[in-house]
Amino acid sequence: MTGAPDVFAAGDVTAFEIKQGGIACQQADAAAEQIAALAGAAIEPEPFCPVLRGMLLTERWARFLRRDAGADDAAVAGRALWWPPTKIAGRELATYSRGSTRSSAASAGAPSRRRSADRSTCGRHADLRLDSS
Repeated sequence: MTGAPDVFAAGDVTAFEIKQGGIACQQADAAAEQIAALAGAAIEPEPFCPVLRGMLLTERWARFLRRDAGADDAAVAGRALWWPPTKIAGRELATYSRGSTRSSAASAGAPSRRRSADRSTCGRHADLRLDSS
């Protein structure tokens, strides 16, 4: 809620204009990091940097689509452009949905879960406000 300190949200209830499962997962990651830092965890919370990801499926092939919402960076490929290559990619979601206690990225030799250091197009959790309308 605007004006209510330390209130966080993710997904459809936020004021962010794009409503998509992968975006909601990214919002939840950013909110969880901020909450952990406020609770005293020794972490530097990273900003919410929205990245749209999708798969275009046809009868003959699949294409992976990726676009950084805050930049002019977009890609289309015949191979996965994110890890894990699931319908909704989230840092903790894949591990949770598989019922594993280990990080799926670590166990599969995937790239690091840390996001890039370029934050020029990202806001500091500004889009994690509850939509009070």
